[in-house]
Amino acid sequence: MITDEQLSAFLDNELPESQMQLVRQQLAIDPLLSDRLAQLAATAALVSRYSSAIEQVPLSANLQKLLEPAPVSKLAVSAWQRLQQIAQQQLALAASVALLAGFLLGQFLPLVRQPLATPWPAVFALLENAASGQQYSAGKDYHLFPQLTFKNKQQQFCRHFILREPAAQSENIACRLEGNWQLVASYREPLTLQKNHVYQLASSAAKLDPLLDQLIEGPLLDAAQEQLMLDTNWQ
Repeated sequence: MITDEQLSAFLDNELPESQMQLVRQQLAIDPLLSDRLAQLAATAALVSRYSSAIEQVPLSANLQKLLEPAPVSKLAVSAWQRLQQIAQQQLALAASVALLAGFLLGQFLPLVRQPLATPWPAVFALLENAASGQQYSAGKDYHLFPQLTFKNKQQQFCRHFILREPAAQSENIACRLEGNWQLVASYREPLTLQKNHVYQLASSAAKLDPLLDQLIEGPLLDAAQEQLMLDTNWQ
């Protein structure tokens, strides 16, 4: 059983090579493990993205007052006053933590909802050979729509794609590592049944755009460049 700690170390390239290879082998055959890895990767990427923004979130005036040092009295500060000061600082710290937690919950948790029964091996096989801008069948009731191809900051090829199933749709990013495609982010949301008996998304907003902005290094591959990669096995 591969633990979340091992997956985190795998993402950070901190495992011995033998264990790295073992994780890669399990990812290739275990869709649920791929989902867990994607969830951890998306969370790590988004926490990194928002960490600087969190530091810019201002505290309220009341919290700032709590953190301000009390004016020095000519008289010695009593033990009771010291206790009050410590209590105020702890209260301000707790409020700051609550603010931070609320910011994180509101920003990145909606982005890591993962599909659990997706035919990822078929999807990854299509990503290896399918050009962007077309629709492909990824198995019974699953349809793949590759959107774009790019290189990330580690110079790995990555693809952004939509996966449609009977009553839900997911927006996804996968990157090619050691000859295998690995899911790094997925946002899945249900489709709503309209009066004309056609399913459609409640919102058309692209949920992974902030993550794409962080991952993409340089220009996107155009159609000719992408086709060359498909023809040369991504070499």
